[in-house]
Amino acid sequence: MDQKLTKSSINQHTRWCYTTTTANPEYLTWKSQDQTLLKWLCSTLTPTILSIVKDCTTSYDLWVALAEVFFIMGYDLSIQDGAD
Repeated sequence: MDQKLTKSSINQHTRWCYTTTTANPEYLTWKSQDQTLLKWLCSTLTPTILSIVKDCTTSYDLWVALAEVFFIMGYDLSIQDGAD
């Protein structure tokens, strides 16, 4: 069964792959939860900080951007244990 790969056969395979795939239900659940978390985190930010991170599309992106902003500003974002 020796099949020759041609541009046409590759295009047909690619078209089949893209038209027959469905989103993983676990991904959909994660995406929904992540968007909820992203909205919650954004609701706690000041307008100034929110304007800096407005293009973040995941909670991870937001957290990294906040870490960069606060690092530049000289703030420590480490979690405190309250034993101070």
